[in-house]
Amino acid sequence: MAYKVLFLDVDGVLHAADAKHRPFRQPCMEVLKTILEESECHVVLSSNWRFDSWGLNKINARLEQIGADAIIDTTHLVEEHFNTRADEILDWLHRHPEATHFVVLDDVDLCFDDPTTTMPECISAHFVQTDEHKGLQKADAQRALACLEIPIDRAKLVPARLLEEAEAAAAEAASFDALQVLSTPATPHALDAHAAAAAEVPTLVPLTPEEQQLAEALVSNLVLGAQKSNASSPAGSRVDSRTGSRRISRRASQEQMDHCVRQLSMAA
Repeated sequence: MAYKVLFLDVDGVLHAADAKHRPFRQPCMEVLKTILEESECHVVLSSNWRFDSWGLNKINARLEQIGADAIIDTTHLVEEHFNTRADEILDWLHRHPEATHFVVLDDVDLCFDDPTTTMPECISAHFVQTDEHKGLQKADAQRALACLEIPIDRAKLVPARLLEEAEAAAAEAASFDALQVLSTPATPHALDAHAAAAAEVPTLVPLTPEEQQLAEALVSNLVLGAQKSNASSPAGSRVDSRTGSRRISRRASQEQMDHCVRQLSMAA
């Protein structure tokens, strides 16, 4: 049977992200009720509240209070299996061809976990990002209902990417960058034109054990810096709890990574 789906986050959607002691604010729940009633869609839980029975029971109880049906399903239940939340949603859509329309309600970019990637257009066209300080608002309802009128173009659904695949690709790219830096020789002032031209072409060589140890130390410091930066942000603890330790290093900015490579080059 064909049906419409609403992928539901909780924190920052059904209440402000910093108001966990007062969850499920009634104005937000009323907006959700409007979306569910006018679209006749079903709820699939994409929030990390899906990982324990207490959270599932709480959400179903609140849905019952507004006269809505219980959730019909959740996205993948193995934490850190897929690269981003967008990939978790893609996985669900690929496994449920009976779903014809969908919308995603979330207060955080669905590719936040991996700053090196962007949300695929097949997902972004159905995404409504809420204000994490207010939760779901009336204006969000109109946007969500508009998304639920857009049929899924399954020919454009990209494959869901596993976290291991993304980590392997990132490690390969980082290793190549490090090899380029370490294998590019300095050009002495006394080199003649021929030698200078030859020096412009780097020769890739494996890292020595000492160079590998230095690279690992620099990356370790980079990860610690990203962790401290996250902890100091207003939503840091909430975001950390939903992304996991394996993903935190990928939230470092490109400037930090460039700085790491420069340090490695100076030490070579």
